[in-house]
Amino acid sequence: MTAILKGHIIPFLENEKFYNYTVLQDEDFKLYREFLGELKKFISNMANRWINEGFSEEDFLEYLADCIVAFMKAPLLLDIRGKEIEKNPAPYKIYWTWILTKKQLKDVLWNKDIKEVIRGKPLEAVIGLFRRIFSEDLHQLVFRVFKKFPADTRVGLNTSSLLVHSLAVSALAFLKGKAVGLDRKSLQILRLAALIHDLAKPIAWEKTIRQGKYISHGEEAEKLVLEILEGIINEKTLTVLKDIVRYHHDVSKLKKIMRGASLVHEADIDASSLDRLVRFIADPLSRTLGVDSTTLENMLIKSGPEVWRFWDQFPIDKLKEATEETVHLLRTYIPQDGGSLRSLKNIALGSIDLRGIQSFIGSSEDLKSLIAGSYLIDLTVIYAIPRILQEVFDLPPEAIVYTGGGMITFLTVRDAQIPKESVKKSLIKILGEELAKPLDFVISVKILYDLVYRTLQNLAVDLACRKVIIDSVNDRMFIDLGFYRKCDLCGLNPASERGLRGEFLCSTCKAKIEIGFNLSFKMLWDEVGLKPVDDSWSEAGQYIMEILAGHDDYKNPKRLLNLAIIKADGNSMGLFMANTLSITELIEKSISIDVALKRAYRELFKIVENKASPGEAKRLQLGVLYVGGDDTIAILPAWIAVPSAIILAETFWKWMGGGGYRNWQDAPTLSVAIASAHARYNIWGLIDAAEHLLDECKKYYRELRDTTKYEGKIKGLISFYFTETGIVSGSAVLSIIRDYMNKNLVKQPYTIEGPNPIGSVLKTLIGEEVRDKTEFIEVFYKAFKAAYCNKENKRVERAKRLRNFLYSVASVVRKYGGYRKAPLASYIASLYIIRESQSHENERGKLASSLRELIEITDKGVIPPPLWDLSQLIKFLGGGAI
Repeated sequence: MTAILKGHIIPFLENEKFYNYTVLQDEDFKLYREFLGELKKFISNMANRWINEGFSEEDFLEYLADCIVAFMKAPLLLDIRGKEIEKNPAPYKIYWTWILTKKQLKDVLWNKDIKEVIRGKPLEAVIGLFRRIFSEDLHQLVFRVFKKFPADTRVGLNTSSLLVHSLAVSALAFLKGKAVGLDRKSLQILRLAALIHDLAKPIAWEKTIRQGKYISHGEEAEKLVLEILEGIINEKTLTVLKDIVRYHHDVSKLKKIMRGASLVHEADIDASSLDRLVRFIADPLSRTLGVDSTTLENMLIKSGPEVWRFWDQFPIDKLKEATEETVHLLRTYIPQDGGSLRSLKNIALGSIDLRGIQSFIGSSEDLKSLIAGSYLIDLTVIYAIPRILQEVFDLPPEAIVYTGGGMITFLTVRDAQIPKESVKKSLIKILGEELAKPLDFVISVKILYDLVYRTLQNLAVDLACRKVIIDSVNDRMFIDLGFYRKCDLCGLNPASERGLRGEFLCSTCKAKIEIGFNLSFKMLWDEVGLKPVDDSWSEAGQYIMEILAGHDDYKNPKRLLNLAIIKADGNSMGLFMANTLSITELIEKSISIDVALKRAYRELFKIVENKASPGEAKRLQLGVLYVGGDDTIAILPAWIAVPSAIILAETFWKWMGGGGYRNWQDAPTLSVAIASAHARYNIWGLIDAAEHLLDECKKYYRELRDTTKYEGKIKGLISFYFTETGIVSGSAVLSIIRDYMNKNLVKQPYTIEGPNPIGSVLKTLIGEEVRDKTEFIEVFYKAFKAAYCNKENKRVERAKRLRNFLYSVASVVRKYGGYRKAPLASYIASLYIIRESQSHENERGKLASSLRELIEITDKGVIPPPLWDLSQLIKFLGGGAI
């Protein structure tokens, strides 16, 4: 064996290049040794810290397994702000801190009221103990191992991540053991064995390459068990663990070691849906390699020296070719053989889906309620419900497949009973009745098949049906009859106490504000480094909208600026996840999507800091309300909204390997919608408008995907709306845009590169083509500052001249009957622009020339430049100051 290849179903990005496969280099093996060194150090420190806490052996083994899982998973989770924020209680940090201290600090911390937990110094101190697993450099290390090291070296099997495979095998082995009634100690031994069983593979590969002979990874895994756990657990248990990892491919020997030990082997096969994967790739792979299909199948299923010699016969270039072809096959894997499904023995996939998230978050028009509600949904999904699944239903943390977007997906035992009443009761215990009572959810558990997508389909249908059922409402009648005073914030529940400003609040709204705003938002304000407010927070809280819109003098702004709502969501993510064969691939895709969007935000913050100012970058960080999976919502100054949308979409596309796919339709992308109004406008009207614009983007994307023959790249889509007066709602905005579209004044949605690109319109706006998208931030920032302060700026002056020219075009069209007859109006507008463009020497002629480039001649007639879109972008450029 001369080289180890990793195939990338999601192309790997390195040094701004995309790779469908990578070859492990010496520095990669060095990196892996560093990873193992960090793991050993972490386990040693954690074991020594709690070794005298009176754990039973079963408790201690569980604790050690939890520590290994935390080391593998927690660093992959990103804080979008890219710094170690300890005071701000991010839900994922609370969750992993609970995992590592749930028994030791049960009474001291975790059984207390959630407000006391988050507010108190103990949580801050405990999170500080584990700052290493939340650190930036460990994230970089673990993420690189996650992306670069395969679970197997054989072509076709080298597309799974070693780390994710280890986590999946551990979860499956534990659940299979639980299903057959193994005792608690045996279950924890299975977890530890499964987590470690393949971690020594890179060590064995490196030795094999250097020594030129086959080195068993089982033997190396046995040594690794000693290095990690010798002196920490007793000798008898250590011997059992060593034997399981050494012989994890030999079922006959496993059965002699411990009851249930062979379940590690069974889980190993199920984690990657090995049988189905081999059936799918064997024929095309055998043709590429020029070998018999039956022989190849055997060499994909068996292991040992014979298998190593078989694969070693192929030159590296042939293995590269075969890996690349297999990657492309797996990306477009749309199963047609549903009749041959094999269920994974004793295993199911479950989901808990929160209902009524929008009504919980938006129970009032108050921005503090929006901030609080968003935080509490995250706290519920990322911390509270996973904790319940572990405390009440005995699932290990590695069984939690995905948390985000109001949904928790998890592995469990087949036929598992997870009653809604039990979850609700536990939720009340953790969050308190005032917060947990309004939360509603549905639960579904379905058999897990070796074709994971079929299970996902079954779950989606069942959850959708369950969400249709409407529960009864209790106190509303008493409010309507006047027996109770209603809450001044939500208007839904009876008020029970007064707020700081004397307002009447229900217990839920009071708790939401106290936890979600007074704690998380205020802490975040301090942590990102913004200036302390001059007033008490009860007063300063009234001006959050002005602050987020860009006002430093938020009490008495000389001119009220616009803020913008940005909403983004992935395009055709259902289809992307549909091409998922195994549970390992499902986990990998979920992690990759989540990391890609958070890295996009990180890059945006860095660009704004460099191209605008550190203060604007901090303001931007403060306005991000939610980021999870492929979904986000943020409040930001209007001037930065369009450049931010472009950067977020393009960077997400990049981190999802966009340039490495053969077809642009296979690359995951974002649609981004922007709705803007002045800083004191109703926030929910803007959110509604953004949601409707987002739907239009996604609809346009589907049309492009299904009908266009475009062969370039599409990096995302964008749509926008800016208003200074009037009522904003989703239906009203769509009505306006569609009306102008019929008059050929609108071309939205735009692509970020591709047909109908936003770049061509922005070129007309600013007078030159900007190839580096990051430059848009600097251009828009300088224009905004100049417009707000009434200073000279060439972009602002051009924007004003362009606005005047657009007015003259509209005036000419109106003279000839207006836009009632769109084809005629389009011809008149285009002819006028062409005529004016003849004068190249004056500024008006130059403006007309740039507009002329946007005129299209199609088989349906002449399409003039999108005059309304351009007028909207002029307003965004000034943030409300032009």
